[in-house]
Amino acid sequence: MALVLLADDDLGFREEAEAALRAAGHQVTVISDVTEAAERFARGGHQLAILSLGALGPLGPAGASGLPGIAACRRIKAERGQRVPVVLTGADADLPARLLALAVADDFVPRATEIAELCARVEARLRTRRLIEEAEVHIELTPAAPEPAAVAEVAAPPALAGLLERPAFVARLDEEWRRAARAAEPLSLMVVGVDGPPAEAALPALFAALERGLRPVDAWGRTDRSHVAALLRGTHLTGMMTAVAGLRAELRRFTFEGRAVTASVGAAFHPSREVAGPADLMTLAERALARAREEGPGKNCFWQHAGYLFEPPDLP
Repeated sequence: MALVLLADDDLGFREEAEAALRAAGHQVTVISDVTEAAERFARGGHQLAILSLGALGPLGPAGASGLPGIAACRRIKAERGQRVPVVLTGADADLPARLLALAVADDFVPRATEIAELCARVEARLRTRRLIEEAEVHIELTPAAPEPAAVAEVAAPPALAGLLERPAFVARLDEEWRRAARAAEPLSLMVVGVDGPPAEAALPALFAALERGLRPVDAWGRTDRSHVAALLRGTHLTGMMTAVAGLRAELRRFTFEGRAVTASVGAAFHPSREVAGPADLMTLAERALARAREEGPGKNCFWQHAGYLFEPPDLP
């Protein structure tokens, strides 16, 4: 059971969604004004928010960044952390608005979707949050202080040992590729590794930073003993830029043997004219990672028509 905030200006949708969520055992706070959602979320101790994307208005897709649901989601994430699940909904949202929604939220569900599927996605996001919280019982995250705790003193959470190994991850990648192709949705693959000789020993710090700095993604896996891959559904270049910036901000919490922990990132995207299948996505992401490391530690290379480096802006 969870306390869910439902903010939507469509009365019929609100009533149907509220009834289904309550039938599933959740407590539901319902409001009609999505602009109040962030304030109500903080005040009520909710575990998940379902927010209406809002109408695009006369600006069309170019004005999507001003949508009230996007603004409320960003505020909730800024105040409560990236791991807090937020699901955005919308009526007949076009592709630019949907992609923007997926760049900031954990999921997007068109309002025409069956309510049963909305509830299933809510359960999936709550399950992911519970797994993260259970893992954090076994890992002491470094507080913001002049002398952060060493990664050597941090035990790997059980979830780290349970990551998909490369063959299973490749199989999941193939499955998600087929789904993305059918739905005409973007798909991104990030391959990350800690820089320096203690890469494998520092992997728990990288995993904790990924869990805290990024939205919950659909699949995690090892590509080898010292690298982790993250498969991001519904995400292309802009969303990956946000994800990498968040990862770098979270890595500042950790040191290993007195040294700062840095990671290099390689990423590849679908659709792209050089990506004809899931194997291409993995090959180009790993090639981008190798290219990033040629430039030194803590660099990031995104492969988009040609390899190029990207240095994300610092986040506060």
